[in-house]
Amino acid sequence: MARELTLVDAGLGNLASVERALIQVGSAAQVTDDPDKVATSRIVVFPGQGAFGKHTDQLIDGAMGQALKMVIQRGDPFLGICLGMQLLFEGSEEGGGRRGLGVLPGRCRRFPDDMSVVEGESVRKLKIPHMGW
Repeated sequence: MARELTLVDAGLGNLASVERALIQVGSAAQVTDDPDKVATSRIVVFPGQGAFGKHTDQLIDGAMGQALKMVIQRGDPFLGICLGMQLLFEGSEEGGGRRGLGVLPGRCRRFPDDMSVVEGESVRKLKIPHMGW
């Protein structure tokens, strides 16, 4: 029997691909943008793509932000994907220094452009993943 979980539709994108992946592994996903349903869910997946900005400020300050915090504070299974994970931190350099939900300590920071690793006697510049965040 599939474990039912809640897939949060916070208007942050990539819902269809995440829902297909969850179905592929045998989960039944209930997609919702209702904070009350999220708050009472026992397994929550919070996907997102994009960047910290005005929309994420509204999410953090609104009922959905409180619902997400409630799920995490209860200790229920929670998976934040991409921006959904980044929003769990106290904030980000992105978007001029935006706030996050503050569930996890720390801030999201851009990778330095000159990040490198020493391998034996040589130094290799590391490739910044995707968009650099």
